[in-house]
Amino acid sequence: MDIEKIEKMSCGELVDLLIDDYGYCSIVKDKHEKELEERSIQLAKTMEEERFNAHKEEFQLEVLQQLQAEGIKKEGMELSSASPLISDTYIVDGVTLLSDDYIPDSVETDSLYEETSLIKSPYSLEYQEVNHKTGKRKLAWKESATLVLICNPIAYGKCEEIDVFLKGVKKPLRFPNGEISEEAFRRQTPFARKGRNVGVRKQFESFLLDLRECPNKKFLMIPKHAGGVTLPNGITTYISADSVIPGLKDQFPIEVREHQMVKHLLSLKDTAAIYLVRLCRTAWKLRF
Repeated sequence: MDIEKIEKMSCGELVDLLIDDYGYCSIVKDKHEKELEERSIQLAKTMEEERFNAHKEEFQLEVLQQLQAEGIKKEGMELSSASPLISDTYIVDGVTLLSDDYIPDSVETDSLYEETSLIKSPYSLEYQEVNHKTGKRKLAWKESATLVLICNPIAYGKCEEIDVFLKGVKKPLRFPNGEISEEAFRRQTPFARKGRNVGVRKQFESFLLDLRECPNKKFLMIPKHAGGVTLPNGITTYISADSVIPGLKDQFPIEVREHQMVKHLLSLKDTAAIYLVRLCRTAWKLRF
């Protein structure tokens, strides 16, 4: 609208014009703010999606590793929770022993002169041997330890035996006197070298690294006789053939393996109730 028309308008017409312009500006302003808000939300979603896609593999890898670790922990817990003879700690002469004190750190090697080294695959729990010159990788170890049992600890770092349960293997690897040596490992793991072009030393080194990371390292008290036995935690339990842990039968004395509990049709609670009634009757007769 040009200036001449505005100058010829009355005061009332000018007021109406200003009101109309204000309303129109207000509508435009609201519309612009709404569009700005919608664009901001869309931009935020786009940026969030881009960030997720950029780290998608990392998120998937983290979930995979958690699932694998939980699977191993669960399998070990199923084995260890089945017996009161297995515990997290062990006290000898007032000293609380820790399971990690019985696992060797690693194999002594000079990395400067080693042509190969070990890495743990980020997509699985297996260890691979990597050649520094060619970059080629070879499978070294995939049998993850699910449960490590330190049998009858004697002192710091000393025990009668260490038994290692591997994933998918029923019988444990046995290390007498708690000495986890390469020779004892080699004798018991020929199954792990079938179809694998890797040396025993690298496998043993992988095995030790895996033991350090095993979430289920426990202590096992193997009783010397059947009958009543007091556990390291002070609790008294009765030892019989039922106390023998699957896979560890040979470690238990013959007396324990052959000591069978008398089977009863009634539950322990019902049997105890019957004996209590009989005891009360006997006491009543003696009294009167």
